[in-house]
Amino acid sequence: MVTFTAITLFAASAMASACAAPNAHPGSNSGYSSGPNSGPNSGSNSGSSSGDSSGDSSGSNSGSSSGSSSGSSSDNGIPQNWNWQVENWRAGCEHTICNYGFSITVPSIKGVVGGAKASCLGLSDYTKYPPTYAPCKILDGSSNTIAARLFVKSEKHPDPDNIDVSFYFVSSKDHPPTNYSGTHAAVYNQFGPKGPLAFDITPTKFFIQR
Repeated sequence: MVTFTAITLFAASAMASACAAPNAHPGSNSGYSSGPNSGPNSGSNSGSSSGDSSGDSSGSNSGSSSGSSSGSSSDNGIPQNWNWQVENWRAGCEHTICNYGFSITVPSIKGVVGGAKASCLGLSDYTKYPPTYAPCKILDGSSNTIAARLFVKSEKHPDPDNIDVSFYFVSSKDHPPTNYSGTHAAVYNQFGPKGPLAFDITPTKFFIQR
């Protein structure tokens, strides 16, 4: 069980991390759409998709050397085979307060979309709706930004079901500013026998800023 002291310390750490994030998404949380599974929206909604995704490499202005993957553009607006790598995942809940921490690499796709690396920390009351995104601290790829949030609790489980991650690609010569988002099941391993986890998030939604 988490003590309130531990929660307070984590909250201070999360707030410090958010303040240190140099490239929060445009408009901070105010630019995001309000429903779960919708992803952030920092402009007009040009469409969303839910197909397979993946990709690699960078366009101009990506500012990232965060690695690349061999993907290509997709008809649905999300690069094919574009998997975001999450490492050192840990999360825990006490009453209605949940926290999480992880590092993430969004690979760039040459000539298609840039990437970024970030460290994410969050602390929130999951009973409040809509859940808001917390900016992650960008470590590489400073032109682009990453944010995350835990989904609201479902009736079937005592804690939020998923982690939602948003990646905002600023733009390149042939690619407009775009928000991509994807989700993964949230595993609460902070106080159990499981250590930090690693998994992939595949984006399924996108919003183009006009």
